[in-house]
Amino acid sequence: MYKGELFSLVAIVSVVITSCAATSAHPTIDDLVAEGGEVVSFTDLIGDTGVTFVAEDGAWFNYLGVDGRKVVKINKSGLVKELTWNVNDAGQFCQQMFSSEQEECDSNVVVKSKDGSYNSYNVVGNKPGSPFTIVSGNPEGF
Repeated sequence: MYKGELFSLVAIVSVVITSCAATSAHPTIDDLVAEGGEVVSFTDLIGDTGVTFVAEDGAWFNYLGVDGRKVVKINKSGLVKELTWNVNDAGQFCQQMFSSEQEECDSNVVVKSKDGSYNSYNVVGNKPGSPFTIVSGNPEGF
C-alpha cells in the first residue's frame, strides 16, 4: 500500500468514526443547539415553585426546591439523599453531587431539545446524562 493510499484510508476511517459519533444516542450540546434546542438555566427551571426532574425510565427523581434543597431519590434502591444547591457570588449554579456529595459549580447544563425533551450534560467532557422530563413543584413530597 502506497503512502497516499494509506493516508486516504485513514481519512475515510476518520470520517466514518466522526459520523457515527455525531449520530449516537446522546447528541452533543452543540448538536442539540444547532437543531433548534436551547441551554436552559437551572434557576429558570426552579422558578417560584421548585422543579422535579424525572428520569425518562423512572429510575430517579431529582427535586430542586426554591429554598436551596436538592433531594435525589433512586427508585430501585429506595435511596434518598438530601443535598443543597445555590448560586454563588460569581453567578454560577452550584450543587452537591449525588455520588460524591461535593459541591460543583456550573459543571452541568440542561438542554431542552426542539421537541421539548430535556437532557443533562456534564460540561467537563460534554458527557450526557440521562434524558428526563420536568414536573413543576414537588410531586414526590420531598
